[in-house]
Amino acid sequence: MRAAAGVAKPQWEYVPEGWSRAYSDESITGWDVEAVAERHRQLWPLWTRALEGNGMLGVDFWCPMRALDGGGQPVFTDYPWAHNAAMSFGYVIARAAHGKDTLSVLDFGGGIGQFAPLARALLPEVEIDYHVAETPTMCSLGSELNPGAHFHDSRGDDWEQRRYDLTLASGALQCTEHWQDNLARIARVASGHVFLSRVPVVFSTPTFVVLQRAESYGLGTEFLGWYINREELLETASGTGLALEREFVMMDHTPAVGAPEQATYRGFLFRPVPPG
Repeated sequence: MRAAAGVAKPQWEYVPEGWSRAYSDESITGWDVEAVAERHRQLWPLWTRALEGNGMLGVDFWCPMRALDGGGQPVFTDYPWAHNAAMSFGYVIARAAHGKDTLSVLDFGGGIGQFAPLARALLPEVEIDYHVAETPTMCSLGSELNPGAHFHDSRGDDWEQRRYDLTLASGALQCTEHWQDNLARIARVASGHVFLSRVPVVFSTPTFVVLQRAESYGLGTEFLGWYINREELLETASGTGLALEREFVMMDHTPAVGAPEQATYRGFLFRPVPPG
């Protein structure tokens, strides 16, 4: 579906031809572009400042954009949907760290490791060894801005040479073309919990593709992503040896024009099934 001349294109839009659009549409440049890296660079000090002290944590990494675009406005920390995501993550890392003094984490698609300071703010008593699997651009910037975390090219396999107490993908799994394969990779390195957060799921429609335009973020790029059928997700997870421990309601809302079904966002906490 294309907008007529002079009509604003929708931020989210159904892509009936699926992921093949990425190979025929030059405007779909994805996340590994310099504009995304530059926005992360601008947001990082605002994000880390928002996590200081004992205030509310209802802030998403992208929320401080108001402080950038609004002439020095304060960083807002009272978004209910962001608080929901942060507290869900807090519950998960607390479960994963139970009885431990140190916690190893692998964050697949974790940007510049912005969940690392959030994890330390939520669980200050535990030493956290934080690893991120990301694009080369994000890895380079993350290593510069967030030296307390370890960065790995997600296309490589060096991050797969060890095991982690917690592996997670927050708003990331659905952004990869081969999400089933990446879920299997995440599961293989898990010695403990696996957390999929902020996943857009549908219930009565098979998994399909949507397009997100990031013009409202000033990024000048477009992304493809999946709205994943919930049963397909759970069957795929089960096939990788994961058992569902807890499901979460997430509050993201991304209505896609023309979609056969609108997505509901969920989180899923899994544990590896013991052998035998």
